[in-house]
Amino acid sequence: MRVLFAGGGTGGHINPAISIADYAAKQDKDFKALFVGTKSGLETKLVPKAGYDIEYIEIQGFDRKHIFRNFETVKKLISARSGIGADKVTVLKMQSDT
Repeated sequence: MRVLFAGGGTGGHINPAISIADYAAKQDKDFKALFVGTKSGLETKLVPKAGYDIEYIEIQGFDRKHIFRNFETVKKLISARSGIGADKVTVLKMQSDT
């Protein structure tokens, strides 16, 4: 089984994903996980430490305090959505089962 895990920024998203990956790896000897996250989140440390591969994308969350900074966020979302850059290649490379 191959699974692509996406999410990050805080341990609240990453640690449960790692736990699920650990469980799946115990159940399926052919299990392969690929995590996708940003270079600025906790995933940069936690995922490799857990022994899983990670690919990085350029994305960010919305800034509720500084609304004009969200123009950059929208630009990154459009770029990721249209498959510009390595984002689309990452998903195709994994050819996830789920």
